[in-house]
Amino acid sequence: MAEIKGKIVRILSDREVVIDKGSANGVKYSMEFVIYEEADPVVDPKSREILARIDLVKNRVYVTHIQERICIAETAPSGLDTGSAIAQGGPVLSQEPDGKSLQPKLDVDPGEIMPPLDVSHRVKLGDKVRSVER
Repeated sequence: MAEIKGKIVRILSDREVVIDKGSANGVKYSMEFVIYEEADPVVDPKSREILARIDLVKNRVYVTHIQERICIAETAPSGLDTGSAIAQGGPVLSQEPDGKSLQPKLDVDPGEIMPPLDVSHRVKLGDKVRSVER
């Protein structure tokens, strides 16, 4: 499979982000993305040739929701076999018995968090539906 490169276009919480790639780009459920920043160039000391830039990995997230042009990805709970749990439609968020989340947080600027509008989860006549590939 070809590498899919994109960018974070919205931060929903300290555990969820929206990425600018979706089903039209080949994104699949449970796909892993690395959030990174490129460091300064690595230069060969003899030839002075730029060899590459090191990717400074900030975190890893896994796709839990896909639309045509975007997807939502979130951190995985500690100890979760992410690929199988998400692929089977299982919950990604989990908690310890004391109610603390096992899901690690992303180090985000709280001022950049823009959660979606509060939508009622009550199913009503006229709600939209769509099929989901598994």
